[in-house]
Amino acid sequence: MSKKPARAFRAPEEDEEVLPAAAAPLAPSAEPAAATAAAPETPATTSTPGRPEHRQGRKNLSVWVNDRAHRTLKAIAAEEGVSLQDYVIDMLNREFARKGRPQIAK
Repeated sequence: MSKKPARAFRAPEEDEEVLPAAAAPLAPSAEPAAATAAAPETPATTSTPGRPEHRQGRKNLSVWVNDRAHRTLKAIAAEEGVSLQDYVIDMLNREFARKGRPQIAK
């Protein structure tokens, strides 16, 4: 079974100044610059109906793992004395640091 090709990825604009040259995007974005500049940004604090206040400005990130991996991850988080949520956030920040990116996950 062959791997599915990765989609083109462009780092967030606010990260471009801290990325090493090797991590810079290879091809320009498909969107014209005028179109992205004209789009109004919605503030992260905008209230979304039905979404609790503590989730404002956040995105859900889901992954499917087998039962053994899930139980092992929960056990490691418990051994560390943190929630699974906090442990995964810490893992994301460690991976960002390993790749030379800002540690911005909260």
